[in-house]
Amino acid sequence: MGVAFAINKDLLDENNLQHEIMIPNRASKLKVKWGDDQELTLINIYAPNDKENKIQLFEKLVSMTRNNRDKDLCVMGDFNCVESDIDRSPPHRDNEKVVASLRKVTTKNKLIDVWRMQNPTSKSFSFFQTSSKAMAHIDRIHVHKDLINYVYDNEVGTGQEISDHNPVLVKIMAKNLPYCGKGLCRLPDEIIKNQKFRDTSERILRSFDKWVSDYIIKECLCESIEEITELRNNGQNPQNKWNKVKEDIKENAIKIMEEERKKANKLIKGLRRDMVTQSKRISSNNVTAENRRRAREEFLFLKSSLNKIGNEKLEKAKDSAQA
Repeated sequence: MGVAFAINKDLLDENNLQHEIMIPNRASKLKVKWGDDQELTLINIYAPNDKENKIQLFEKLVSMTRNNRDKDLCVMGDFNCVESDIDRSPPHRDNEKVVASLRKVTTKNKLIDVWRMQNPTSKSFSFFQTSSKAMAHIDRIHVHKDLINYVYDNEVGTGQEISDHNPVLVKIMAKNLPYCGKGLCRLPDEIIKNQKFRDTSERILRSFDKWVSDYIIKECLCESIEEITELRNNGQNPQNKWNKVKEDIKENAIKIMEEERKKANKLIKGLRRDMVTQSKRISSNNVTAENRRRAREEFLFLKSSLNKIGNEKLEKAKDSAQA
């Protein structure tokens, strides 16, 4: 039992980390130096299950952060409680004293549950209890209000079956990033395997190969440097043609990746929409016990399908990182 931080040493200098155990087995703080002049203060918590100990933990956190002036604070982890019944299925309210003690932590430190702020009426759960089929959004990431504008992605239940809890995710952009231009273009591994991309690229390359063959013949017929120069000035420059071929292949790759992304997002949205529908059936008082059981089975099947997509995305990310 406890909390831990996993750090990517390729992105952060481990010599610039400041770790502090705030409450043994329950809360830990990590200060991360980020870039040249930016820091993040991360507090990772694991709240107890019972009400009294939960209240004590939150009260201790209020006391330990009362002098906090950090505007880069994030408090995350397993809170083992929710602030609204929308975050439980079947929906029900949590103990008012527990919720009040948690809100003292978030209010005094100006913390915001960014996922709930951006999804005020949506349902998504990070915890699934196999025995009762109950679900809850008890794993959350609260960020300081001054960081809100730098959050560019966040998810609940990213699909990896590590335990009965699903990971939650927040991506925060560094402040004052310089303009770096377009950068180096590298085609992802999955697009190389895409048959449509391969067929289109082959047609482009074969067309260029034929043009090169014709050009070589024309250049061989030239009798002077001046004639070759004139030939190239008439839109027959091989370097310019090759650059155009690369641009065409790049644009084709971007177009196909966007099409695939839209297909994947449509599938994910459909699965999540169906999960919400089944979740409503599970918590409804107007369905039979048999229909409720079927709804739970369908929900778990949909969750498994979503997990499979998440695992495939993770493997693709790993392959890209290794490459």
